[in-house]
Amino acid sequence: MGNHGLGILRMNRWTVAYRNLLFDTHSIAERKIQEAMADGAFDNLPGKGLPLDLDPDAGTPPELRAAHRILKNANVVPDWIQLDKDLRASIAECRGMRIELEMDCRKLGHREKQMAVQRYVTAMKSVNDDILKYNLLSPTCTQRHLPFRIEEEKARLRETAFERDGRPQTSDE
Repeated sequence: MGNHGLGILRMNRWTVAYRNLLFDTHSIAERKIQEAMADGAFDNLPGKGLPLDLDPDAGTPPELRAAHRILKNANVVPDWIQLDKDLRASIAECRGMRIELEMDCRKLGHREKQMAVQRYVTAMKSVNDDILKYNLLSPTCTQRHLPFRIEEEKARLRETAFERDGRPQTSDE
């Protein structure tokens, strides 16, 4: 335990020091606010005594707020939300195609395998186009989708599905 225990102890000392620094900074800020309140620095602020107007669309750009409010009142979801739902279904479908392709590789002839792989690649390309569209349309605070790496997927399929049938690999597979 020798060095490892000291490393933890050292880390804990740094953690304690950092927490103390944060506490000291918080205490200083709190003290300054209290002093300003006592001096009356906040007495003449606009809106004093009025409730805060906390806008539920604070993260939405001002030019889009009216449109979003109208869509919300009409129970219509923005395009990017519907696209996200469709995209998740398409991604799951592509993953299912991959699993099915790997399971059926022994049953299929060489030509059928090539056609199945081509359908899979076409589906991935279509999903990648939708991912690009979604990533451009959706607000920056939403989770981004990562596109399929088509060449890597094709290489993995060559290693699994096409090597099992004993045929030599060609570049068009």
